[in-house]
Amino acid sequence: LQAITGAEKRESHAVKLTAIAAEKRAWADELAAGPSPSEEGRIGPRQALTELAKVLPPHAMVSTDIGNVCSTANSYLAFDEPRSFLAAMSWGNCGYAFPAAIGAKVARPDRPAIAYVGEGAWGMSLTETMTCVREQIPVVAIVFDNQQWGAEKRNQIDFFDGRAVATNLENPDFAAVARAMGAEGTLV
Repeated sequence: LQAITGAEKRESHAVKLTAIAAEKRAWADELAAGPSPSEEGRIGPRQALTELAKVLPPHAMVSTDIGNVCSTANSYLAFDEPRSFLAAMSWGNCGYAFPAAIGAKVARPDRPAIAYVGEGAWGMSLTETMTCVREQIPVVAIVFDNQQWGAEKRNQIDFFDGRAVATNLENPDFAAVARAMGAEGTLV
């Protein structure tokens, strides 16, 4: 009891909330100042995440997969209501985001459902596109294609003297694959 009621004065909630708001503003400013540059014919991942955050529909539910771009995406997302963010985080369950978005949409058909997926994880769940078409479940999948298993490549480089094996990918046009399954597909 003495420790709890000790001589130190506790900060008021207002002081804490002001400090939290200042940190959130500083973080948003840092993100806005450092988008990755785009290459010829390709948009940089941080630039894409910045633009996606600007057009995120109100009340959207967003699921993110594992991997570099999806982990980075977590910093760019902001929600106004609970039960809006579904993230695999550190569980390592590759291929999580698209099925999670489908389940969220079935549970809440009144809300937009969006999955952020790297192309490695997309390869594990893209056939569920046919389920969405057949069952008329309107989910958006945003597939980030950097032609590699990025997180695995980074781990190999870090732990194996700069070497990486079997981490580069040669991908099809995923938009064309979506269209072949009866869904809409757009390549950005």
